[in-house]
Amino acid sequence: MTRQADDYAAQRSRKGWKMARVPEGGSYQIHLLDEGGETLRSLDLKSCLPDFERFAHWTTAGMSWSQQMLGYFTAKQRHFVVRSWWGERLVVAIDQLRQIDPSELADELHKTECDIVLQGLHQLVADTEHGKQPEVLTI
Repeated sequence: MTRQADDYAAQRSRKGWKMARVPEGGSYQIHLLDEGGETLRSLDLKSCLPDFERFAHWTTAGMSWSQQMLGYFTAKQRHFVVRSWWGERLVVAIDQLRQIDPSELADELHKTECDIVLQGLHQLVADTEHGKQPEVLTI
């Protein structure tokens, strides 16, 4: 029997919020969890992430869409952001546990995503200079 893909989540901790996963959810929801792992809010990606039904597809393990997604928190962990490989964003205001319009934060999100990519490229260069081979991504 095929194991279902995990759902992505943001989980509250004593030190703030962190990325987490909900085992075997099928990868069609995003969750906000309390410190104990209990669900505070779940967001269905079909209704919250534009074009989800167009670009995601069912597999025996659940929805296939997240291999190339980016999940992160904005400065001071005010927002939890999920950016799909096709460029759409799901933005959750952490203090209100509700989805907000990404256009309200477009400049901040763009800057944060550029910083994340540049940080990854700097790390790749540093690793390569120290003889480490880059990981090959299989899709």
